[in-house]
Amino acid sequence: AAAGVSYKPVGTPIVQVVRIITSNTATTTSPPIAYNNSIPTSTQGTALTDYDITITPINSSSKLLYSLYIPLIFNATNGAAMRFTVFRDAGTSAIFTGYTQVANNSANNYASVNINFIVTAGSTSTTTFHLRWGVSGGTGYINRDATVSALFGGTMTSLVTIQEIL
Repeated sequence: AAAGVSYKPVGTPIVQVVRIITSNTATTTSPPIAYNNSIPTSTQGTALTDYDITITPINSSSKLLYSLYIPLIFNATNGAAMRFTVFRDAGTSAIFTGYTQVANNSANNYASVNINFIVTAGSTSTTTFHLRWGVSGGTGYINRDATVSALFGGTMTSLVTIQEIL
């Protein structure tokens, strides 16, 4: 796993990129992020600290493009869902939420979650984005399934990236 890989592309409006690539696994049966018309809070679901990503913007007017991809498997009944929320720094209200839902009753339902959004840097101070998740039924798995702890020899990986764009 590569944690906090950072580089600066040359000749583009992208001034820096921070990336986390991980094959670490996670499992949850935690209560879900609420499915209603309120903004999710940092007390809902379970923290995924392997996906905490930090960047120190060089320009307070820059845009930060957050991108997340996680391969998922869950054992659940039809209609069960996995929900993911992103928080910034010590904020207690989600700034972005995504989810995926089971379409049939079976073990090892394969899915993925992709989250992409842009926020303004707002300062040149270090900022960290945090991820939380929960399931509405059954068991959720990241980078693994119910019986194999490291699918495909550990090559099933998740990726979170922040790009600072001028």
